[in-house]
Amino acid sequence: MILLHSSNRIWKRRFLGIEAGVVVVVTLLFTAWFFVYDGPSHIGSIMGDNRSNIYRTIATISGSLLGLSITFTSVMIGLSFNHRRRLSIVQQSEHYRVLWKVFFQMIRCIGGLTLAALVCLIWDNDSDSVSWLVIPLILFMGLSVIRICRAIWILENIIEIIIMPPRKVE
Repeated sequence: MILLHSSNRIWKRRFLGIEAGVVVVVTLLFTAWFFVYDGPSHIGSIMGDNRSNIYRTIATISGSLLGLSITFTSVMIGLSFNHRRRLSIVQQSEHYRVLWKVFFQMIRCIGGLTLAALVCLIWDNDSDSVSWLVIPLILFMGLSVIRICRAIWILENIIEIIIMPPRKVE
């Protein structure tokens, strides 16, 4: 029981680093597979002649998500000012700074994914493959997914606080 309590406390304080660490470990495992087990030929057979289409699609989607995440952060700033009384419990908590850290990390990760996809689109094309460029793309994709999921979780909780009926003062 003490171990669970201790690990829960560590998770609450370090969840951003732990989540990023998991993605980095998975990316390192992918990198090891890539270089040891002839990853370029496997990636090439999976992508075929569609490399540029795949990278273009990832760049388009991640670029759109980047704009959406910036808008999302702006909405959160507006909510924090317009619903100051209801959100005071969040603003006064020790986790308020972490909330903003998640949003800004999400923007950076999605920006990195967009940039990685554009680099892959330019240099890893069907005729002249630089297939190792898929490694940073995988890293930023994983980081983006966990940050987006975390931001959605935060938004769900913030909305729940805003829409709950006001407490009656007795």
